[in-house]
This record gives sequence, C-alpha cells and structure tokens, in this order.
Amino acid sequence: MVADALDEDHCLMDLRGRISLALLPDFIAPRQVVRGCTIDLETEDTFRWKSTSGGYSAFSAYALQFEGTLQSSLRHIWLVWAPPKCKFFMWLLLQHRIFTADRLLRFGMPNQYFCPLCQRNLETPAHLFAERPWARQV
Repeated sequence: MVADALDEDHCLMDLRGRISLALLPDFIAPRQVVRGCTIDLETEDTFRWKSTSGGYSAFSAYALQFEGTLQSSLRHIWLVWAPPKCKFFMWLLLQHRIFTADRLLRFGMPNQYFCPLCQRNLETPAHLFAERPWARQV
C-alpha cells in the first residue's frame, strides 16, 4: 500500500543504489505532496486507467501511448494517391535521406562531389529538386 511505502520513508530506501543523485529530487517532490494528504489506512490501493471514462479499451491504450507527442509533418505524404515507391521517395527526399554527393561525402564514400548534370554545385537534394535551372522550370 502507499501508506506502507511512505511509513518511515521505505519508498526512498527501496531506491538505494538504483537511482542517480540527479534524479533523486524527482522522487522526493511527489513524496512530499503525498505526505501532506490524508491517507485512509483501511482501504486497499487500486489501479485506475488514465482516460476520460476511467475504463480500459484498446482505443484508450493506443491514444495514451501517443499522448503528448507531436505528429510528423510528413504524414500528408502517405495520404496522397501515388504509387508506393513515389511516396517512399518523397518521404526520403523530405527527410534529406537520399544518397546524393553530400550525403555520400559525409559517410566517406566515393562520389563525384559536383552535380553531374550542371557540373557547378555540390549535389544536394535541394540543388537537384529546387535550385537547378531545369528544376525551377519544372
């Protein structure tokens, strides 16, 4: 029971050797809040599901798993009708994961460095798809 753990600070003694000094204040602060509350020693502890209804469902578990996370700005790529290989290519392009010369250079792999189409600039995804004169016309 919570009351047993709070009695004579047994909850902190159980953490001995398992927690760093930097994390210790994160455990002490909630303990001080709970110590200020009145605890019914006769009632057993219960587990309650954190959702609006308080009841468990697969949907509530799924929603709870992603609570507080940010949705990817790349999600719209998968909603468009296009062949899967085109969607995958766009997803790689927007994440800067296409193996152009700049990326090959970063991994120490052999490459031509300059764009083979215009021979002027470092080959990057931005150069290939936005900066080149031909790409601007398209």
